[in-house]
Amino acid sequence: MILRLALILVLISCGAAAANGKRPPHPEPKAAHESSIIDVDIRIGGDARRIIEGYYRDTYRPCPPGLAKKNRHCLPPGQAKKRYAIGAPLPAGVMFGPLPGPLAHRLPPPPRGYIYGYVDNDVLLMAEATHRVVDAIVAIDAVMNSR
Repeated sequence: MILRLALILVLISCGAAAANGKRPPHPEPKAAHESSIIDVDIRIGGDARRIIEGYYRDTYRPCPPGLAKKNRHCLPPGQAKKRYAIGAPLPAGVMFGPLPGPLAHRLPPPPRGYIYGYVDNDVLLMAEATHRVVDAIVAIDAVMNSR
């Protein structure tokens, strides 16, 4: 009887020790949530915006009259879809390039932790680590608004 009682106590204590040795569940990653809080107010600033719009105004012509009547984006139907979205990282297949030289040399540096990128002739401001787009200046809108 004492042997049975001792065996039961040993088994119970082993079970309790095993339960205490379990790892807690993995916490959900907070990086995405925290970064969205951090860059809520990060935008392409007024001076940089004026420089970019001036570059587009000097480099590109306004929309042809036929397309100007159809839509404000000056793109033929079927080509208006952008390959990026504000607030989301660039999709895996979308590569960004450096800004054109004349534009890159005139712009002030982006905020720390952010970079400028060039996709579909648009200037993007992205988080450097995640390539999450936080702001963009659409080329055609810049040309149309500058005239």
